Amino acid sequence: MGKRVAWTASFLVGLFALLGNLNLALGQEFYKDKTIRIIVGFAAGGGFDTYARIISLEKWFAAKEPVKIGGEAPGANDSDTPRILKVALGLPIQLIEGYKGTSQIRLAAEAGEIAGGCWTWESIKVTWRKGLESKNVNVVLQLNPKRHPDLANVPNAIEYAKTDEGRMLLEAAVHNPGAILRVYASPPGTPKDRMDLLRRGFAATMKDPGFLAETNKAGLSVNPLSGAEVEKIVGSFFKLQSAQIGRLKEVLQPAR
Repeated sequence: MGKRVAWTASFLVGLFALLGNLNLALGQEFYKDKTIRIIVGFAAGGGFDTYARIISLEKWFAAKEPVKIGGEAPGANDSDTPRILKVALGLPIQLIEGYKGTSQIRLAAEAGEIAGGCWTWESIKVTWRKGLESKNVNVVLQLNPKRHPDLANVPNAIEYAKTDEGRMLLEAAVHNPGAILRVYASPPGTPKDRMDLLRRGFAATMKDPGFLAETNKAGLSVNPLSGAEVEKIVGSFFKLQSAQIGRLKEVLQPAR
């Protein structure tokens, strides 16, 4: 019986491999001699296109006046993150919105209009490199599931979240969305064979020596997630309880 089961399993694996090769060929034929266009819907010069002044976190907590943080609008990570921090950690924050991209937030901070902003380290270390090198820009707080290797001595927000709600807000509104912040998506209804081909091509590109040389030259880090990992994160959003969703809406969608 054991040998029969093993043989059946081997047959199924072989069959799936043959089907996979057939689908791959069909997908290759569809994309042959075609150019795939990637659309970036954010301001030039910001983190998506290119890929603070507070002295310390302790002084931020103790500040008598709210610290002005720049953002774009509800739904943008540079606006959503300060909102979450204000509630989850109790940081005194005054969110100033209306900026068109992180490049404008940087300019406003350099002009003294605001104290700084909240967006990805991979973007900040490139676009604000001179400020970091001159010590005019300070990284006061990071928001990661665990401390980033580049920021080992920088406090992590999750370490200061003292309640279950605070930790839930950080995970559901910052950690998980941040992990797929620069996700690549295809149109709804894309056939599985084409999706598999796109995923394989993307994974191969992330390992391509020429591509890695270019990203290294630009000072950009490459830490891609697989399609399966992205699907798992997206799936976690659908597992949130109604009360948690309601609380997230209260924080992220302020009444007008």
